[in-house]
Formats: sequence, structure tokens, C-alpha cells
Amino acid sequence: MGHYTLVCTHPDCRRRYAGSEDRFRLFCDDELDGMHGPALLRTLYEKKRITAYEDLGLSKYRDWLPWGNLSLNIPGITLTYKSRRTGASRYDRARSLGDFLGLNDLWIAYSAYRGDGSQNDIRSRTFKLLEASGVYGRVAYNFRQLESVNPFLITSAGNTANAFAFASHCLNVPVAIVIPESGLESMVLPVDAHPFLIVVKGGDYSDAIAIGEKVAERRGLMVEGGVRNIGRRDGMGTAMLEAVLTRMETDGKGIFDHYVQAVGSGTGGIAAWETVCRLRNDGRFGDNTTTLHLAQSSSFAPMVDAFENPEKTLSPINEEMARLAIFNVAAPVLTNRNPAWSIKGGVRDALEDTGGKMYRVSNKAAAEWGDIFWQLEGRHVGDAPKVAIAALAQAVNEDYIKSDESVLLHVTGGGLPLQMQRECLFPMKPDLLVPREGDFDELMQSVSLATYSPLQLVSK
Repeated sequence: MGHYTLVCTHPDCRRRYAGSEDRFRLFCDDELDGMHGPALLRTLYEKKRITAYEDLGLSKYRDWLPWGNLSLNIPGITLTYKSRRTGASRYDRARSLGDFLGLNDLWIAYSAYRGDGSQNDIRSRTFKLLEASGVYGRVAYNFRQLESVNPFLITSAGNTANAFAFASHCLNVPVAIVIPESGLESMVLPVDAHPFLIVVKGGDYSDAIAIGEKVAERRGLMVEGGVRNIGRRDGMGTAMLEAVLTRMETDGKGIFDHYVQAVGSGTGGIAAWETVCRLRNDGRFGDNTTTLHLAQSSSFAPMVDAFENPEKTLSPINEEMARLAIFNVAAPVLTNRNPAWSIKGGVRDALEDTGGKMYRVSNKAAAEWGDIFWQLEGRHVGDAPKVAIAALAQAVNEDYIKSDESVLLHVTGGGLPLQMQRECLFPMKPDLLVPREGDFDELMQSVSLATYSPLQLVSK
């Protein structure tokens, strides 16, 4: 039967699929047959209690990942630490973010480059490496009996592409990547990676998705499935796992009262929610519900709009207005026009189940709070987590988070200035530059990648 089962989250379905017959399933058959609307599949693991192994990267938590006893040669896991409270205040030389905000139990999940020499440092600099590891692990498990599989086609605003480029380099497998022009500056790694890189001139993330779908279909490449991929969500969920287990080991306390993150598609928020549900079922970490606090840039905040809408539905987005709005966002990775909001098991359900909230954050506020974090915690944060830090401040100021409640702030990326000092970095160059609109069939003929054996993904 395998060590996990896939369960449809639609309340009128709940159909189950054995993990041994997974084959990279993204949809419930009943959804495909029109018997119910869009719904995520969720992983139910055979082992109810989590074990932390002495393995590289995410294989540390392999019992709750869709690849069983396989180990992957992809380093990188989230660092969790407590923002130490000294009793000072923002008016009395605060020495930590916890001091500054008056929070006694603030923890930080730092999914970024930390430069500590650890084998499990996140050298691609964002939590997207957790996704990439989860996806490749699922491929290794699902297709382990096949001689070969087709490479992935990854569409990204930048960070996911960088993570898959790093992971594919670690595994020595090919990957094709489509990004908007604005994402090219993110494509820098401490290894000389060579993905087949397609850059959409003058386009945004949605343009990259549309072009990526065409390339994948016409060139026979695999699409990893985004939020529908349980490997992606369960990989991201290891940030919450690492945080709760670290807190338990350090303070003897488990599940957090609150979780704060900036979101684009919302996949990270869903992953945190699902992981807390597993931890509650484990029975050793408490049974409280972790309230989600999710944030977006005020310039483009479709999920905040939906949250504030009495009907809790996404509003139609005008194409040109969306482009103008996205242009003004300091963190383009947060600008997904088709977030996982209304799908069953998605962000709306997660917020409803946890009593969560959503926040708008201006570019100015995000920049200010990013500077404060650097001054107090001594760690660099990327543009997206700056939005999360500002949202945490909002939640505290509006009394949604109390001083004695436990909080996990997820810093989902950062560390580039430190990495530039300590490592030699290699920028990736486009293999193809394509227009946002128009016919590029001739250019597409040059997209040619070899197949690879799933056994290449597994550590010997």
C-alpha cells in the first residue's frame, strides 16, 4: 500500500488513493469527471508520529514526505531560533525583534542563506528549495521502477526557478525554466548551474505560466503541478516541522499559537496548516490550532481583497490594471494572479479553520521593517519576508497577537549580501528570450532536453 495515502479534500468526496499507486497524481478522478469542484489532494502518512533522522536536507523528516526511505542528495533545511527577549522595549534599546514588539515567545524560521558553514545551509537562499526537494523526492519514489522520465518545466517569478536550478544541479538532472524578465536577477547560485532558461521579455509571472504551459505541452516536459503537488506542500511543511521540534527540544513546548508569512499563491500557508494538523494528531506537541497570519503587498493583494469581501471570493482582475499594479510591487514573487484561494483545502479553508487573518503591507512599511529586522536580529531578509515582518507588527499593534502568545515568523528568503562576501556566485544566462505575445514556435524547437533515470535522484 505504500507509506502514505492521498485523500481528496472535497467534503462531498474524501476519496482515497494508495501511495503505492500515486504516479504523481495531481487531481482526484471525481474532479476530472466533473462530479465535484476543484479540490486539493492531501497526504495521510502511515506513521502518525514524526521521527527526526540524522539525514541530509529534508530526508530528516522522510516519514512525512512522499518518498519513503529514499535519501536525496539535496542539502538545505530551515534554521529555527528564538528571538531572545531581554525585557527591553523599543524605547529602551531593544536587542531583538521580540523586545521591539513586546513579544515574549517569538520564534523565527529562517529559510535563507545563513553562511554558518552548515551542510544544511540553504544556498539557493529561499524556502523554495524545500519545495524543489519535495518534488524531486516524489519523482524518485513514484517513478523508481521506470528506466527514464522527462525533465520538468518550471514556471516561476524567480525564487522557485533558482531553487529548482540548484536542486537539479545537485542531482545532475536537466530542467527547463520559464521566468519573466524581472526574475532574471534572482537566477544566481554558488554553483555553475545550467538549466534551459527561457526569459519572457516584458512579461510577468502569469505570462511565464502561460508560455510555460505551451512549452511543456509541445516538448513533452513534465509539469510539477504547483499547489496541487503534495511533494511541494509537504516539502514546505518541513519549515513548520523543524520549528515545532526545535521549540519542543529547547523550551519543552510544541505547536505555536500564531504563524506569520507573506504569500503569493498561498501554498506556504496551506503547507503550514496541513503540517500543524499532522502534529496535532501526533499527540506529543499539543492540540492547539495555529492561527495563520498571511500578508500581501498592498499594491497587488487579490487574496486580501477576497478575505475582506463578505462573500470571501476572488474578484475578476483586469489584465492591464493587474500589470500596472504588479509593476509597483517591491516583491514580485508575491504577485500570483491565480492564487489557491477558493479551491477546497486551499487558503480560504485554512484561514477559516484557524481563525486566521490577511494583511496589506505597503512597500514603505516592508522596507522599514526589513531594516529593523537587520538591526535587531543581524540577518538579511529578502523583499517578500519584509512584508511578513511588517504584517507581524500590524497584528501586534491591532492586538490580534498578545505579548505572551507564541509566534512563528517565517522569513522565507534572504542572505544574498552575506553570500556574495563568502562564496563565488554564478549568474545564469538565458537560452531563449521570448516575447510576451506572439508566435514563437520556431524558437520553441530549440527546447530539447534529455530524459533521465529516477535512480539518479537517490543518494547512494
